[in-house]
Amino acid sequence: MTNIPQILKNFGPVRNLWEGGGQGEKIVGLLRPLWNGYRLNWHKNIMDNILKQMSISRIKCNNNNNEDGDSNEDAETSISTYSYYRYGTIATIQSKYTSGKPLSVVLLSSNNFGCCTSSSGIIFIRLMSVKEQVHGLWYYYWVLNDVMETFNESDIISCCMLLPRLVDENDLALQQATLGVYAVIDSQWRDLQPNMEWVPLQVLREHA
Repeated sequence: MTNIPQILKNFGPVRNLWEGGGQGEKIVGLLRPLWNGYRLNWHKNIMDNILKQMSISRIKCNNNNNEDGDSNEDAETSISTYSYYRYGTIATIQSKYTSGKPLSVVLLSSNNFGCCTSSSGIIFIRLMSVKEQVHGLWYYYWVLNDVMETFNESDIISCCMLLPRLVDENDLALQQATLGVYAVIDSQWRDLQPNMEWVPLQVLREHA
């Protein structure tokens, strides 16, 4: 009982240690479905898998929260079959791009990336040049088109996330310099290399 004040200071309410979703005992319920027995490196593999699952879940949750204040008709809707989002309007996509937010994109068989809309259209986002490599992750300069085009869902070969280059929010000049700078990761947790090949992030961590 005497160490309760220090526990509260370090970890917050005691209840969170036992019931607080992924931060308390309840995480066992998230880990159990991913456990396949005591195999080689089972503890490392299960933590890698839960990290991937929780990261993707948080990104999807942020999109669903409709943080840009769009109306219901402009809200993004998740299509779980393909693991990508259909954005309500072009303005929603443009707002996320100009404010440096993550973007859900698809890769077509034509090797073009684009953001899909709820009206079955696509706004292409062009990979223009290599920007830099940070902690083993390659970042590129992307330019968003302002015209919606049509596409066939059968042409989708991969679903990806564009992750913005994060910089000091107080450095306005650096923020401006990194506008449109994103890394891209596909649904198989692979990073796009400058030679346009996809490499698993596990390999990147080992060589970073």
